[in-house]
Amino acid sequence: MPDIADHPDAPQPAAEVQVVKVRKKRKTSRGLRDLQRAERRISKAAHRMSEAVAQGLATYRKKRDASAEKKRDGALRDMPVNAAKGTGKALRKASRVPAELVRIVDPKTTRRLVRAGSRVILFPFMR
Repeated sequence: MPDIADHPDAPQPAAEVQVVKVRKKRKTSRGLRDLQRAERRISKAAHRMSEAVAQGLATYRKKRDASAEKKRDGALRDMPVNAAKGTGKALRKASRVPAELVRIVDPKTTRRLVRAGSRVILFPFMR
């Protein structure tokens, strides 16, 4: 008599699954990691600043076009008000940039960079 386990529709025993952890490849060398972080933060701050200027100019252009539509010489008459609104928008958006620039000079990172730099400079004299 055939065994039930040999039947093709019979449930098969579960296979053992072995989990292997794969180490991620390092993206930067250890000595340059702080420098790369600083570079990334600088580029983010510059991007935020350019976005803020672009949004401020877009606001100014919208207000200017609306003023020009409403009245004769409206764009020139309302220029100071429209410029102030565009500048205000740009400043609000750019207000986070100084805080980001301060984060670049993080005390721990700066200490580490100064220590590494002093080793390079002083090493020939310390022999």
